[in-house]
Amino acid sequence: MEANILILAEHDDKDGQLLHALSARHFFSVPQIGCRRISVFSQFEPKYFTHRRETDRYSIMEFRNPEFETVLFGLVHLSSKLYSTDTDQLMEASHFIEDIEAMEQQLGNKNTILIGDFNMDPFDLGMTTAGAIQCLSCLESAKAGSRKAKGREHSFFYNPSWNLLGDRSRPAGTYFYRDPHHRVIYWHVLDQVVLRPGIATRFDKQSLRILTEIGDVNLLDERGKPAISDHLPICFSIDLAIQQTNTGTANEELVA
Repeated sequence: MEANILILAEHDDKDGQLLHALSARHFFSVPQIGCRRISVFSQFEPKYFTHRRETDRYSIMEFRNPEFETVLFGLVHLSSKLYSTDTDQLMEASHFIEDIEAMEQQLGNKNTILIGDFNMDPFDLGMTTAGAIQCLSCLESAKAGSRKAKGREHSFFYNPSWNLLGDRSRPAGTYFYRDPHHRVIYWHVLDQVVLRPGIATRFDKQSLRILTEIGDVNLLDERGKPAISDHLPICFSIDLAIQQTNTGTANEELVA
């Protein structure tokens, strides 16, 4: 699949080699502003991306192009489990969603797609709790839109990344970690795409996969574990074309 948008976390391209290679494929670099952890390269010109909210850990951008649906991207590289408690991650996710919902209300648009290294599994508190990201593994359930928890209304996200867990296809996750604690699951899916139910109807579920090679480069070592980076990238396809014109699809690919 030929990607239209490439999102990288903690990428250092000081020598410009990657940008030079991507330029040959007609990619532009979308300028970084407040969030230096995330780099965005796109076949769409940077003028179509507007930075709406930036922190050290996430970048909220509006993508507005007359040929496609207007989308709000939340690009993340949230705190690692190695240095944060579950409570820390829950609170960080809550603050992130506060900013997302403020932008949705300000722009009058809930075509929101969250992408990146969440440093949480789909089942973790920050991903499932009302008031945090609150995403469901079932799109039909998420189409309810929201639910009340303790008298407050909280909107749903749909998280297709649940489908990447386990060994139905290999590898069994995007990140492998083994430690001596009693509770250890080895393979994690920390790199995810999460969507509001409305825009999720345009998402190609079959396209979502973990990449194990890019061109001639194998991303796994001889044991089948991540080799080039400690995380494996995911890629997916979503049709953002304006329905009346049916001009094509826009695909996003993530490396974290």
